[in-house]
Amino acid sequence: MQRSKGYRKAAELIDRARLELPEEIRQARYTVEQQQRLVAEAEEQSQRLVAAAEQDSGRIHREAEERAAALVAQHEIVRGAEQRAAAVLGEAENAAMRIRSEAEAYVRQVMEALEQELSRAATTMGAGWRQLDEHLQRTAATVRAGIESLPQGGSLPADSAGRRRRR
Repeated sequence: MQRSKGYRKAAELIDRARLELPEEIRQARYTVEQQQRLVAEAEEQSQRLVAAAEQDSGRIHREAEERAAALVAQHEIVRGAEQRAAAVLGEAENAAMRIRSEAEAYVRQVMEALEQELSRAATTMGAGWRQLDEHLQRTAATVRAGIESLPQGGSLPADSAGRRRRR
């Protein structure tokens, strides 16, 4: 009986294991399926994250390249503007020097012409003074000669003031 009791107990355990085993197998399968589903979801999520990161990386890279190109272009524009400004400034300085030189030449020319005119005027005035002097000398000589040719002794009657009158 002991054997049969042990046998029965073993048979019971086997039967119970057979009955419970499918439930545990089912639970193990469910757990494995859940793990596989979670792993698949995690892989899918990681692929989405990687794809999004790659898109963001590509976008950020493109934006960085565009920004760099814009900065380079802006730098080129600024450098070109600085070069143009330097050229314009140089041209303005050259034009100012040319205008100053031309103005000085014009002033010199006008001053020389004025000097020549003043010299001619001085020469003309000198000649006029000489002619006036000569005329005054001739007139004085004529007056002296006329006075000297007058008879001595009062041939002209005197006025009431004692001066001789002319006829």
